[in-house]
Order: sequence, then C-alpha cells, then structure tokens
Amino acid sequence: MSDIGGIGAELSQERGTLVEIIYSDPDSPWSICRFKRTDGSTFTAIGDFGMPILYEDFVLQGKFEPDAPNADFNARRFSSMPPSSVESLPGYLSSLAKLSRSVTNKVVGFFGEDVINILDRHPERLTEAGISEADARKLGDIWRDQKADQLAQAKIDIEGIPEDKLTGLQRIIGFTEDLNERLRADPYLLYVHFDDILFATALRLAHRFGVPNASLSAVKGAVVAVLRRDTWAGHSYVEAHPLIAGVMELLNLKREQVRPLIADAVKELAVAGVITVADSKCQLKKIYQAERGLIALLDEWSTFTTEDCDDLVPSNNMAISLLEPLMKGAAAKSLAAGLKTMLSERLALVQCETIEDQFAIARGMTLWMKAYGADLTIATYTSELARELSSQVGDDAPVVTYGALVGLDPTSGVPAFHDKRPVETDVLLLVGADSFGTEELYRTILAMPISGRIYMLGLPRDLPAPTIGQPFETIFEQPKYKTLQASFWLPARSDRRLIANRLWSGALGQTGGEFDPRRPLSWIEAQADLIPEVIPELLKAFADQLGCDPLLDIRTVVPSAKAQSVGGDLTQWLARPIAKAFTSNDTPIAFNGKELFQGLPVVVKQVFCHENHPAFSVFKANSITGEAISLSDSNGQQFDLSVRKRVDVFQGAVVPPKFVRGRIYEVVILVVLKEHHPLISPELLASLINTTKTSLVVIGELDGLEVGFADRKTPRCRTRIPDWIENDVDQVGTQRHAE
Repeated sequence: MSDIGGIGAELSQERGTLVEIIYSDPDSPWSICRFKRTDGSTFTAIGDFGMPILYEDFVLQGKFEPDAPNADFNARRFSSMPPSSVESLPGYLSSLAKLSRSVTNKVVGFFGEDVINILDRHPERLTEAGISEADARKLGDIWRDQKADQLAQAKIDIEGIPEDKLTGLQRIIGFTEDLNERLRADPYLLYVHFDDILFATALRLAHRFGVPNASLSAVKGAVVAVLRRDTWAGHSYVEAHPLIAGVMELLNLKREQVRPLIADAVKELAVAGVITVADSKCQLKKIYQAERGLIALLDEWSTFTTEDCDDLVPSNNMAISLLEPLMKGAAAKSLAAGLKTMLSERLALVQCETIEDQFAIARGMTLWMKAYGADLTIATYTSELARELSSQVGDDAPVVTYGALVGLDPTSGVPAFHDKRPVETDVLLLVGADSFGTEELYRTILAMPISGRIYMLGLPRDLPAPTIGQPFETIFEQPKYKTLQASFWLPARSDRRLIANRLWSGALGQTGGEFDPRRPLSWIEAQADLIPEVIPELLKAFADQLGCDPLLDIRTVVPSAKAQSVGGDLTQWLARPIAKAFTSNDTPIAFNGKELFQGLPVVVKQVFCHENHPAFSVFKANSITGEAISLSDSNGQQFDLSVRKRVDVFQGAVVPPKFVRGRIYEVVILVVLKEHHPLISPELLASLINTTKTSLVVIGELDGLEVGFADRKTPRCRTRIPDWIENDVDQVGTQRHAE
C-alpha cells in the first residue's frame, strides 16, 4: 500500500479499473485519472499514482473533495494490481509495453491467466506464444524494469525474500488486502503459499513481528511443514494424530496448546486451497489433485479400445520375422506373443523382472513400429536412463526424458503445454515407469492424445519414486486396470533375473564367497574403519576396467544417510575420501546450508534450469562459493545457480537409495554397516541390481546380514490411490487436450 498524503480516520475507499489518464504532471508522479467501477460507473481521482498503467486495477483510500456530486476523489493511499479479468490483460500489456494489441492478444491467448507468472519468473518463454524475440524481449524488459517491483505497493523489508514472492503473495490474497498488515498478523503466509521459502525463515519473521508459536499463524505453517516433510519420504498424506505430533515437535508446544488451534488452522488452509482433508487424512492440495486426476485418467483410458486407432498388431509370422534382428526361434516367438497382447490394449502396465527385460521390449517395439511407419516415443524419468536407451534402440525411435516429454517449465517445474502442446505420437512407451511419482505419471498421461497408446514398463516390489508415491506398484495391484507379466514373454532366465527372484523370495545367498565383480551381485567383507579407504580404490579399479567415469558412471549408495557409529552423517564420511582421491581437496564448502565438494556430483531437488532435468537431477559441481555454484550436466552444458534462488542441492557422490531411482550406472556400490542391517531388504537389493549394467557390489560389515532378511520389508508410501479406486469417487477434471 503506497502512502501519498496525510491519513485520517475518515478516509473512504474506492475501487476501479484505470481507463483513462486525463493528465500526468511531467515533473512529478501526480496525475488525474479516470476509473471504472464494476457497476460501470466512473469517477475521477487525483493524486500520486506512481507510473499508472491503463486497465490496471486500483484500490484507493481518500475522500471526495469537495463533498459534492461529480467531485474528484483525492487519493491518499492506493494499491494497484494487474487486471483481475483475462479480457483486460491484452490492453493492459499493450499500454505497459507500447506493443500492438495483436502481439499482446497472442501472449494472453496462449498463456491465459498464467501470463503474469510468466512475466515475473520466465519472460524468455514469451516467444512460445508466437511473438517475435524482439517483442518478447521488450515486454519482458519493461515488465522487469518498470512494473514488476510495483505490483505489491505494500512492501516489507525482509532479508532473503525475493520480490517476486511478495508480488505473488499480493495476487494470492487479493489486491484489496494490505500486504504489510497481513504479513505482520500472519507471518507464516509466505511459507504456506511458497514451498521454496524455509520454515526457519517464517519462524524468524514471526519472532520479528512478535507472533508466538502458540498462534493460529504458526500452527498453520507447521501443518504445511509436516505435510511437506512427509512428501520428502514419498507419502501423500498424514493422519490426524501424527499431524498434531509433528506440529508440537516443530513449534515446541504441548498438546493442550495445539488442540485449541489445530481445527481452525486446518480449516483455513483448506479454504485457502492449500490442503484437503477427508477421513482424518490431510493432504497438500496438489497431491490430492494428482492422485484423483491419475485415477480419473486411468478410468477414462480403460474404456478405450484399439478399434479407435490404427491396427499395429502383425500376423504371427510377420511378428516373428520383424524380431529377427533382435532374437530368433522360440525366443522371438515368445516375445512376439507378448508384444501382440500388449498392443491389443490402449493402456497397460507391464511388470518386468529386470531392467534388461524392459530394454528388450523397447528394442522389439522399435522394430515393429518402424515396420508399420508408426510414431513411437520412448520416455524415461532421468537423462541417465534415456542415454542408455538411446544406445539400445539407436535412431529408430526418439528417447526423451519426462521433462522433455511434458515440457517442464524450468522455473516452476510444472508442464508448460497449456492444453496446446500434447505429445504427438502413436505409441508412448514408459521405461522405468516405477520411478515416476504420482504427479509425474498423471502429467504424462494427461499430455497424451486420446488417439494413442500408452504402455508402462516397471519393476515389481520396487522402492518409492524419487518424488512422491510409488503409483506403478500401487496401481498394478488393482485388478481394475490391465496389467501384464513380461516374464512370460522373454527368453530363458538370465543370471540377473534369477538373482532378483531369489532375493524377492527372501534368500540372500552366500555373502562370504569369493568376490566376483562380473556377477550381477557380489560381496566384500570389510571392517567399518577401512571402508573409506577401500571405496576410492574400488571406484578407480572399476573405472579402469570398464573404461568409464568413476564419479558419473559409478555410484556409492548407503541405506541411510545417518549412522551413529561414524558420528552422524555417513554420506559425508564417505564422500570426503572420494573428494580427496579424485580432486585432491576434501574440504567441503557450504552452499544453501549443505556441505558440498567441488568436483564431485551433486543432486538438485528442484527443477531449475532445463526441461531435460526433472526433480532430483544429477550435475557436476565445477565451482562452489557461499554465494553461487557452477554446475554442468552430462552433456557439458553449464548452469549457474545463485544462493538467492531457494534450491536444495545435495552432495551426490554418496547418496541414499532415493537419489538413484530411475537411473542406471555401470556399477553401484552399497555400503553396509552393522547398524543398518535392518534396512537391507529384498526390495532394496533387487532395486539396486536393476540400477546397474555390470554389478551391484555390497561392501561392509556383512556378518549376520542374512539373519531376518526374508522378513524385512521396505515401508510402503502412504497413498490414497486405493481409496479413490475402491470408492469410485467422482473424477476431477483432466482438461483433456485437443488433438
């Protein structure tokens, strides 16, 4: 809220859209302006309006002087925002940037009400609307220089809070609200609405404004914090009792302090569209929408038949003949039968015992679709698996990452197709579909034209996705949808498949035998204090033998990042000697609260740079300071990241299992300490075996590891997907794209 004159208690309020600038003083910001109310009537106001833009919405506080009909409104205070109606945006942007209406009509027609967010966060995307680079640059530059910092006239000097967050919050709460007053009364508001604001930042802001932990604002913030914390573990909801316990822990409050506030906190968050609550289960709204939307899409696709699209199923003889470059005889006959069964469905989930089985199906499908002249697109979650698949299928089918498939906005991390850029392909084959979280799987299906086919290949009893949920396995268990077992299609069982099945049956095998790095699973017994010395030597030996990069093509994994026996952080304990061996510098550098090593890999949690790099992508840290980090991807493309951009960057040379999901490496080294034996489950080992091309090497304190192995289970992610399927709930809108 801008103060432009003396303030008295008798001030009245007027609201309207600026439709005419009658006079503007050339030597000051004073203007005479005409405003149009929602009922169509107009009034004239005088005052200092900064740099007013036609069609901008204003809230004015002042009084009519003199108190008579047709008097001018003397504005003492005002706030201004872009037009609330999409219809007014083209004229507003045209007035702002002095561009033709045809240009601004294209921009608004393409981005709709998202255009303000595009201007705030990613103006280079304006060319997607079909305007010239010069017009896009002009509009973006003018927005940045003249208008972006004026959207929220009520500013608070908050260190570390970006301007776009304040302006974004002003739009959320409405331009009739005084942002200054709202934040002083509810300092957790920024944290609640923006997931890249730290809870600690909200705490500091609350303390600055004197808002105690035992307040409605603090409890609302803590509810959101508990939900976000559990999504980190892959869970989609939190039940009432754990939610209250989490709030008590975060705010250091007693139960009797939280109970009077929790109901109102949950209610206000639900009304604001931040969370949803049903059956004592609380979810973030976006997760709720993704789960409901995914089931709605699956229900829709399950009604489609192949009668509605081209016939891609060959005769038996032709099917076998097409597979001859890949395999012959009984093997070709078996795979041909399986592919024919799959292609007779419009959408199917296919469970494969190994990643090699998925590669075989991808190669077979590539040969068939090429023969038919059909468009096949193969998609994976990560660039690492996409590169391996490209080497498997060659140039006969495009292989893309999830981000490239749906067109992820490099800033917001959400798809940018705006109902105008659906995937254009006859067949979509998802390889490693078990590594797709609920939101990713929903967005992928949503982007497909309804004339196509979708086949998802995944591993059974796998670990949770790197983001939220494990929807492939959850849906596979439901009899409502078409599921297939690829183990019946493929040749005689390989060593990898035999070992994986043995692990799933609960048999660990011999851990004390001779080390054989050629086997899919091999063992090295080592004392805990010797492991930091052995790991760098293993990396060097495998890299020399396989001719690969020891830091990018081999990954060291720990069951848990924490270990009491090493004094806390196991990943740092092991990463330090790796850094010493390969960079000659084992001194970590703090960046955004994380200790990182220059020259080693890092994992970036958020989408921040390119659509090929979804959440939890891996980069190499070329240089690190406390203020910035320079990264490069596997293609050598450089990205610079400032500490001012709230992005979580984790050390990536030694990682928990979550960080290798959906990837493939030459070798994975799993470090096992005695205290972590309860975490070594069949799911963990089978999953890691299928993350390697050569071998999973298990090293550490292995004595007694087999005791209780068959009964260990990796906890499943909490999800409401079975509830939505079982209850046959009303489907949420899926915004089906036009073909």
